[in-house]
Amino acid sequence: MGTSEEHKGCLQSRYVLIFWIFTTVTVLYTHRVGLNVAMVAMVNSTSTGSLNLSTFECPAPESMFNQSGHPSRVTQGEYDWSPSVQGIIMGAFYHGYICSLLLGSPVVAKLGARRVFVSTVLVSSVLTLGVPWFAPLGVALLSAARVGAGVAQGLTYTAMYTLVGRWAPPRQRASLLAIVMTGNQVGTILGMTATGYLCDGDFAGGWPSSFIVLGGLGVLCFLADCFTIYDSPATHPRISDTEQRFLSAQLPHMSKEKQRVATPWRSILRSGPVWAVAAAKMSWTWGYYTILTKLPMYLHVVLHFPIQENGFINALVYTTESITGILAGYMADLLMKRKIGSPTVIRRCFETIGLIGPAICLAVIPALGCDSLPVVIVLALSMGTLGMIHGGDMPNVVELAPDHAGKFQNDRLTNQRSDSQ
Repeated sequence: MGTSEEHKGCLQSRYVLIFWIFTTVTVLYTHRVGLNVAMVAMVNSTSTGSLNLSTFECPAPESMFNQSGHPSRVTQGEYDWSPSVQGIIMGAFYHGYICSLLLGSPVVAKLGARRVFVSTVLVSSVLTLGVPWFAPLGVALLSAARVGAGVAQGLTYTAMYTLVGRWAPPRQRASLLAIVMTGNQVGTILGMTATGYLCDGDFAGGWPSSFIVLGGLGVLCFLADCFTIYDSPATHPRISDTEQRFLSAQLPHMSKEKQRVATPWRSILRSGPVWAVAAAKMSWTWGYYTILTKLPMYLHVVLHFPIQENGFINALVYTTESITGILAGYMADLLMKRKIGSPTVIRRCFETIGLIGPAICLAVIPALGCDSLPVVIVLALSMGTLGMIHGGDMPNVVELAPDHAGKFQNDRLTNQRSDSQ
């Protein structure tokens, strides 16, 4: 079956599916990062001692003080949460996220990728909508809601990898996965920008409006996903015969009768490629999520940016990763198609740039002191170089085993995929 059939017919089902997975991932990431900016408006920083302008190396601008010498531009919220309590609340999401990633494979295998993906989108949206009602009831309840959202999104991503593995042809895999995963950065950009503006406005009392708007968008995505997301080409009710034949030829291991297969846990734990991908992901996610959760407070407390500018700068920083992420995915696919280097060499080169680049940039920041413009530029460069991982370990997850993309099957399919490329 020639690849020319790929271009026949109307709008193809796999591109519709990829678009809605991208859109959903974007909205889910706004659920994840919105609290990082909203926290600036929720907390009364002067009463907690978390903003003592006289103790920081960077002096506050004169415009931050009124005639009596007190801060005038610092947004003060209603909650007296110390920095440690803030850390507990913001970190709660990731506790749930990690747990569901570890347990997600059996859930997806039992319930199906589509069902898990769609239902967890709704759960995350409802829990995000509820933040303005959970917060006044105490830190424990708010943290529990964030844990629940983390559990839901961990399952969403497990299902997402499985869906992409079942729909993406080998030579489109890196580019299609890069588009989907760029939703992380687009969600960060939109979520932080929108949250900054919503918190500074009067709608729904300021910061509560950000959770209402972002949660509401999630509910809309849930409704759209119900009609656009399907487990595989074989189960899609509206896929064209041409695309069905093309995908069957490109993904023969994904025939309908082979979708449910046993999880080879022993082979997973003994697989070198699996542990290599796990190490790579642990390396970049540690730095990525540390910056993601702490950057808004750093810009607010140390560099004294007001909340609107805070959200905008966060968006700018992650815009660079969004752009380089898409470019890296297409560059990796192009190198594969032209056989410029082996798949292993290509993945390693992109991954090396994506890990070493941010490390160098972040090491430079302390030397820049309080000069805010160079600091912001270097932060943007650090995220820009991090985007190169979209040509490195990101597609590796699907390449290891498309039908077990959410759970890292053994590496037998890796050789098959490499040979086909």
